[in-house]
Amino acid sequence: LVMAAPIFVHNKLYGAILLQHLSEKVSWTPYHLRSLSSVAGNIASSISRHTAEEELVNLNANLEQMVADRTQKMESAIKELESFSYSVSHDLRAPLRAISGFSHVLNSEFGDKLNEEGQKFLSNILKGAKDMSQLIDDLLDFSRVGKRELEFAMLDMESLVHEIVQQLTAQVPDRNLNFKVHPLPKCQGDKAMMKQVLSNFIWNAIKYTQNEEIALIEIGAHEKGSMAEFYIK
Repeated sequence: LVMAAPIFVHNKLYGAILLQHLSEKVSWTPYHLRSLSSVAGNIASSISRHTAEEELVNLNANLEQMVADRTQKMESAIKELESFSYSVSHDLRAPLRAISGFSHVLNSEFGDKLNEEGQKFLSNILKGAKDMSQLIDDLLDFSRVGKRELEFAMLDMESLVHEIVQQLTAQVPDRNLNFKVHPLPKCQGDKAMMKQVLSNFIWNAIKYTQNEEIALIEIGAHEKGSMAEFYIK
């Protein structure tokens, strides 16, 4: 007499256990059937666990390789960014030094001959050259951000915004810009990064209101618990 118990792994037939009794006088009982089914179930569980362990090992190996590949790509991208930043810095500093140098000569040699408006324009050129130099330094710092920790400090956001507004409006003296800056809460952050972000957004507001006769740009913040949400519109 032969009794069989199928082995299913994840609902797929993996095999079967066959049990044969040589004596024709012995019959199988439900107990025998349950016992054989239990053994088949245990074998199926062992096969399933072993398969899962193999898949996990393969998955970990693939993940490690993916992480290594991503890390290599990221390191390559950082090196390219550094190379680009240094190249841009070198290419920008040369004409910037010329602008700054000639502006200082113009100021020292002919500053007293310029009227008030001319002196104001010259002052804006000198200040713009200085700000551009700072932006280049910030660009280099940004290229190294993956290699250094951000310098967190308590920032006076209101003073920072007014400083940026003054710098940017000096670049468009012919525009009629009306800034409405609400009281802004202090917050923690990296000053160079925060200044760059705010400068970009405020400059966008200046740029995209160029068709307005009088541009109204509003800057404010909402405090939400321990966080602050700033807006520019």
